[in-house]
Amino acid sequence: MLLEKSMHKAEQKILSIRLVQLCEEENIKQSEMNNFSQTSVSKVEKCRDMETFTLIDYLDNLRMGLEILTYS
Repeated sequence: MLLEKSMHKAEQKILSIRLVQLCEEENIKQSEMNNFSQTSVSKVEKCRDMETFTLIDYLDNLRMGLEILTYS
């Protein structure tokens, strides 16, 4: 259980870092994100608001998409 929590936190941190990197690579500032306040962008980047539609909107602002894979 502790290992799973640690892995989950690590994955969130990696995602957080990657989202910030994507903005930097695209030269897009938080204030330039359509439909997002700077507070909202910060929440997404800190993985505090990880609803699928929010992530899709965030990536759309970076001119990127989201692919969801399922497997069994």
